[in-house]
Amino acid sequence: MYLIGSKIKQIFLLSFFLLSNIFSQANDLEGLPDHPRLLLSQEQCDILKTKIENDPLIGGLNSVLLNWADEIIELEPLEYEKVGKRLLGVSREYLRRLFYLSYAYRITGDKKYSDKAEREMLTSASFPDWNPSHFLDVGEMTMALSIGYDWLFDVLSVDSKSKIKNAIVNHGFLPSKIEKYTWWLNSKQNWNQVCNAGIAFGAWAIYEDEPELSREMIDRAKNTITLSQMDYEPDGVYIEGPMYWNYGTTFNTLFLAALENISISNKDFEINEGFLKSGEYFLNIFGTTGSFNYFDNKSRFFLSPAIFWYAMKHQDPILIYHQLEMLKDPNLFTNKKSSGRIFPMMIIWLSQLDLSNASVPENLSWTGRSSNPVSFHRTSWKKDAIFIGVKGGTPNLGHGHMDAGTFVMDADSVRWVMDLEQYDYNSLEAQGVDLWNMEQNSQRWTLIRANNFGHSTLVINDQHQRVDAICPIINDYTEDKKKGATIDLSEAYAGSVKNVVRTVEMLDSEKVVVTDVISNIDAETKVRWGIVTYDSISDIKDKTAIINKDGKKLKFEIKSPGDASVSIFSTQPTESYDAKNPGTALLGFEVLLNPNIEATLKVELTPMDD
Repeated sequence: MYLIGSKIKQIFLLSFFLLSNIFSQANDLEGLPDHPRLLLSQEQCDILKTKIENDPLIGGLNSVLLNWADEIIELEPLEYEKVGKRLLGVSREYLRRLFYLSYAYRITGDKKYSDKAEREMLTSASFPDWNPSHFLDVGEMTMALSIGYDWLFDVLSVDSKSKIKNAIVNHGFLPSKIEKYTWWLNSKQNWNQVCNAGIAFGAWAIYEDEPELSREMIDRAKNTITLSQMDYEPDGVYIEGPMYWNYGTTFNTLFLAALENISISNKDFEINEGFLKSGEYFLNIFGTTGSFNYFDNKSRFFLSPAIFWYAMKHQDPILIYHQLEMLKDPNLFTNKKSSGRIFPMMIIWLSQLDLSNASVPENLSWTGRSSNPVSFHRTSWKKDAIFIGVKGGTPNLGHGHMDAGTFVMDADSVRWVMDLEQYDYNSLEAQGVDLWNMEQNSQRWTLIRANNFGHSTLVINDQHQRVDAICPIINDYTEDKKKGATIDLSEAYAGSVKNVVRTVEMLDSEKVVVTDVISNIDAETKVRWGIVTYDSISDIKDKTAIINKDGKKLKFEIKSPGDASVSIFSTQPTESYDAKNPGTALLGFEVLLNPNIEATLKVELTPMDD
């Protein structure tokens, strides 16, 4: 009797455990939408199809995407091929292909798109890994297969779904539990946003098959992605600059959009206020010729899906002012890369935005405080306006440069004062450059594009700016006759001088004036003042010079100190591994400052009439 009773008790306990587990999973799955559940429900897709038929802009963008999806069908399968330490190019191309193909299938129902997507996913699933040592590669690949798995769920074969699901678990989830691969969990950089979003997408896609592991991945993402959102405080500034704003913020908005569609995991999740304000930062960082490309960024205009999320979220089409201007260009999509791999979301978010009140922005000035503060000012939103962008901050941030006090200037549709363009990471890494070490004497700072010798700021006593410096914007000006900002640069030059304050301002909507006040000087001090510009410089005199570009001219004039005279310095690198900067020069002057004086360095930059 005891044995029989014991057996019955074991069966009862086992049954209770199984029923409890099933009940727990059922509760956990309560409210989980059916596939497709990521980003675009079937109901939302039906609304989008109506918009495509009735809205010429949405319809035109949809046609562009379908044409590219047709081109993808003819492409050869991707191979596991790393460039340096990265598989990232392959992962990104997978995300583009699977996003485009899955979207095309959902809009048209044509199985030529889903069949090609299924073959692509199976190829990726057969890879030995997704290169977890560079986890961005894993984040993007996991998102790619998750979108394909979810959006094509009803047409994928049972065998294919099993292989794709296993790849998401083995190549995505499990490596993300290994500490040496996951420093990004405690990071505030774009890595945090990209990797967390990618893994969360995988968890949402296969949740019903792996509920416990998926819940772990989702909860971890919700808890740690907030670190990156905190870095947008208080005004929405993105510390890594415009291109990395686009990268990190786009994946963050994908995460938030997916979260909103999936009721089981959005409870008690609040979006950071600074993050919600960041659309204003991205709108204002663009001048008339491109962005203020501080840090490791390029200055070109580009389409950004993330800014469409902001416009949709706030129902404010003014935020996509630059994007709508770009979409007027009939040649915009001659290059398939102009749209990016997240292009389908641009269409989806645009379709959820009321454009009836779209107009030209009114504000001419915007300043954002942060650990890397910036200030943008313009005379108008016209193409021939004067625009300035100026920054303070610190080099000790992701993709940082020694560029506190640097600025850019547009006028007459020319970028007269520039920030040198982004360098090639792979080339530098292949040559053994210690590129990501941010210590004061690291090899990174030998790059002229990264140190203050290659920026439109000061060089004092031939020294680099201090890596540990924090340089705040202490004032900004928004009056009609005076727009600009003042930055305390003292910490950047600690050890050489005690106080350095720079003001960059537009006066009377006709010229830009840069004033540096240097005080508490203990010993004779050499100061090099310069702006990065074109090497087509003429009419050089003691105090003046003319910069020439495309038949237009800018007058450079030294107003103070009296003993300064115009000089031209090289922007070419001093190290063989660094990239050259053809067509550029650094225009300025060099002076010796005596101790125990307050020195004022002042330069005027004035666009000249034809």
